[in-house]
Amino acid sequence: MFNPRAHFGESLFTSMVSNSRGRVLGFDQHINRLVIGLNTYYLEKSITIDEFKSFYNLNNEWPSNKYIRISLFQKERTELISSKLRLSDIEIEILFTDQKTKARSLSLLTLESPFSEFYRPVKSGSYFENFRLKKTAQAQGFDDGLLIHMGQILEASTSNIFFIDKNENLITPSNDNILKGITRKILLEKFDGQERVIEIQELSRFQGAFLTNAVHDIMPINKINQQSFEETLSLKYKKIYNQLKEDNE
Repeated sequence: MFNPRAHFGESLFTSMVSNSRGRVLGFDQHINRLVIGLNTYYLEKSITIDEFKSFYNLNNEWPSNKYIRISLFQKERTELISSKLRLSDIEIEILFTDQKTKARSLSLLTLESPFSEFYRPVKSGSYFENFRLKKTAQAQGFDDGLLIHMGQILEASTSNIFFIDKNENLITPSNDNILKGITRKILLEKFDGQERVIEIQELSRFQGAFLTNAVHDIMPINKINQQSFEETLSLKYKKIYNQLKEDNE
């Protein structure tokens, strides 16, 4: 049977991980991302975060040390997009799996971004193009693709990127054509990081680099194209971030 969810990725989702006490760092920010997507693309009347959490009985209490994915779909869809729905028309699905950690550092290949002209800052169910870009980089011996547009660095296929300068300051791309992740936001606030335009020619000026997303937190980068980076600097931030997650109540 034709299923728009599968064919068109008609869903919104957020992914996160719980600590040993079943708490998620940045939980309300994850929920806010879902609510923004609902209000923008589905609902006739905008809702608040509290209304969303109350309707689905959601709070920051989860099984410990789990990967958690919350997905939202329209029930009994008869058209591709509808913007006249109520919250009761939206189906929620919550999946739990064991956490999977990336132990090794990563290599990236710069690729031109296909998302720059019609970018939507929401996490939708269709990641086909993202994974195609990752496969393109892997076919050339790299782990992932680093997307660029007009010479400016944007993000990886499913992750944000940070650079570490000679003074060990954190710098991340500032651009409207990226999904500004929750881990990214937490790091910017915790370490007083800088958001600015980063040109591809600047790579040689940085000592370290790492990717971030809510599932794998901080993933050290060992090289971008042929430019190498120190992994120890990224591991320092990874250790601090892991402690932040564990201390979260």
